[in-house]
Amino acid sequence: MAHTLIYGIDTLLGSWCAARLLHVPNIRISYLPASCPPEQIADLIVSASLQIEDKAAVPSVSEIRSGCSPA
Repeated sequence: MAHTLIYGIDTLLGSWCAARLLHVPNIRISYLPASCPPEQIADLIVSASLQIEDKAAVPSVSEIRSGCSPA
């Protein structure tokens, strides 16, 4: 299992990187404290995923929460 640390996940680039990485099987993402709560981080990642992939490939909020955690 690969593990990635993202600093600035609450930015446009950070949420985009998280969205791309969550399409890779067996990956865990840790992020350093963000300026917004975890619920908003999941929403940012969903929004980024919708811009990257078609709706069928977008991970659910529960998948995002299980794949991402604060460091």
